Amino acid sequence: MDIDAMEIARIEREITGLPQMTIFEATMICEGNWELAGYEPDEQTATDAWQRLIDTGACWHLQGWFGRQATALIQAGVCTR
Repeated sequence: MDIDAMEIARIEREITGLPQMTIFEATMICEGNWELAGYEPDEQTATDAWQRLIDTGACWHLQGWFGRQATALIQAGVCTR
């Protein structure tokens, strides 16, 4: 039986009952590494990932690109502070 990383992550979320993506998952999604994060690529999930990094403050502690991108998304009205 061959299960890919996305299926494993989906099953783990179901088992643990995690309501939100982890900081790691959000970071991977924002970097474009969807498979490692365990999510299927879509615009809403990408927005949710950025919002998660903003809500937790993680985007301000990662590489400068994350903070600049988060600021741009807030200014564009895509995400909120």
